[in-house]
Amino acid sequence: MPTTSLQRCVASSLGVTSVLTPFIEELFAPISALGSSPRVIAGMLGRAGVGRGSRVLDLACGKGAVAVEIAARLGCRVMGIDACAGFIDAAKRLAAAHSVEERCVFRVGDVRNSHPGRRVDVAMMIGLDPFDSAAASLRRHVGGGGLYVLDDCVRMWNLERSKKLGIEDVPTRGAAQAYFESLGDEVVSCHVPPPSRVRRRNKVLYRRLSESAASLGEQRPRLKGELRAFLDGLRKANKLLEGPLRGTVWLVRRG
Repeated sequence: MPTTSLQRCVASSLGVTSVLTPFIEELFAPISALGSSPRVIAGMLGRAGVGRGSRVLDLACGKGAVAVEIAARLGCRVMGIDACAGFIDAAKRLAAAHSVEERCVFRVGDVRNSHPGRRVDVAMMIGLDPFDSAAASLRRHVGGGGLYVLDDCVRMWNLERSKKLGIEDVPTRGAAQAYFESLGDEVVSCHVPPPSRVRRRNKVLYRRLSESAASLGEQRPRLKGELRAFLDGLRKANKLLEGPLRGTVWLVRRG
């Protein structure tokens, strides 16, 4: 990864401590999609009219799961940027496996310092920044009428119950929508998965990460404590996402 500060940014988005940062690629090897469902995002974009000829920028593209899905399903052209060279290599392999390498370009870069060049039809940032800072980054890359996609948690519980867990600062769905509208933008659609689907997905992700953590711990015994802490944090985060919080995908049209 290009810089130490960038390493910390990537690690934080994945819930990884500084000690485990050099081992991100090994730890997340069994996980193909690092954020929200590629099928959900492709469906939202397709219903909004995105298709052949559309140009898409995917910031923090991870292993390219979303980029490849929309290139294959919608026929658009996608550029994906991520700070992790290993993830970019995986994205290129995925594009080739789905025969969309001619429609996908992936490169290593710092999405925090990406400068708008030619504006695109759709800009995405999945699983990295909070919704307000993600929106600020994405709006620079689309003109009026352009679309941007991001995901972040919304609070499902009322304020009184949320204070007991210290999550009262997480916005509700209504507050998040009001924020986008305050920018002069239009929320085209948002996807809030049901708890049952969240539980199923979290169960699979936890099992795969537990297995890779066990393997990594056998290879590097000094990391076992850090790996246990990582899995404990993941369990706690999953519990929140199955109840008081919910990961939500937003599709917004810039005004």
